[in-house]
Amino acid sequence: MLRFATLFAAFACFTVSIVAGFRIIQKPPPPLGFWAEPNIVQLNEHYEGEILRGTVRFRNTYPTTIHVLEWSSTCSCTGMSVTDREIPPGGETKLAYEWHIGSRKGRSQETLSILYHFGPEQVGFSSVHLRAIV
Repeated sequence: MLRFATLFAAFACFTVSIVAGFRIIQKPPPPLGFWAEPNIVQLNEHYEGEILRGTVRFRNTYPTTIHVLEWSSTCSCTGMSVTDREIPPGGETKLAYEWHIGSRKGRSQETLSILYHFGPEQVGFSSVHLRAIV
């Protein structure tokens, strides 16, 4: 036990001396954009005919307000809605989805997209991927 305590004390002194030699650097700000968090949603295993429901958060890291123009999916089997159409800088909106699996089998993916306006004649596009095994 004494050997462990001595080893631990030596490691603690070594760790403090390393940390003392470096400056603490702040985490860089996120890149500018309108990001889905997370951008891939793994829904695991499900059965044919199930309806998968959930929400995905989109965050605005632009210094200007974002105006959501429209949202869409890669299949008509998915319904969606957003909580807010105007998102201030640092704000967020939630995209609620309802994915009707139907008679799919195997690995399935659905892409949900948001088209937005964030400045004079500037339009952006952000998406999230839903993945499931049926």
